[in-house]
Amino acid sequence: MASSYRPPVLGSLALIAIVIGVSAVGFAYTAGWFSPQRLTSDRFVEAFAPSTGVALGHRRNHAKGICFTGVFEANGAGSELSQAQVFTRGQYPVLGRFNLGTADANAPDATVRVRGLGIRISTPDGQEWRTAMIDPPCFPVQKLCDRAPRCHVPPMQCAYRKGNPHSAYFATRAADQGRLACP
Repeated sequence: MASSYRPPVLGSLALIAIVIGVSAVGFAYTAGWFSPQRLTSDRFVEAFAPSTGVALGHRRNHAKGICFTGVFEANGAGSELSQAQVFTRGQYPVLGRFNLGTADANAPDATVRVRGLGIRISTPDGQEWRTAMIDPPCFPVQKLCDRAPRCHVPPMQCAYRKGNPHSAYFATRAADQGRLACP
């Protein structure tokens, strides 16, 4: 006598429902429906806006700056390391921008501690080489020469702090903590 075994239909349907439910919960989680206060790219960009609102026509961060043009003169020594045209001997146009790390386009230069530089080098074949860098006043590596992080305050900023009571308050607090002390 042949036995006709049939798996329980209810168990199969339950397994399918669990897989679909877990997938739906996973999609809802990645869409942010369970955590509407989480950090998104839009919220991250909005955090750079000054409290007075976004300055129209300016960037959200590093708003104050000055552009420059120039020429990059390659001596050809880099062509031993790379086949990129920018490393072959020649002159290439450069477009750059010095900037201050602030969202306030009208901030006094001495009040901003982070400075930046962005450069674009163009080659005749249409390549663009871009680089950006910042110069923070603190180098936050703990084991640099077995010392705690030290901060350097430029003399112009120290002069500003001495004449500005609000800045002097924060400078005094930072000096008490062993950071950002003016000489």
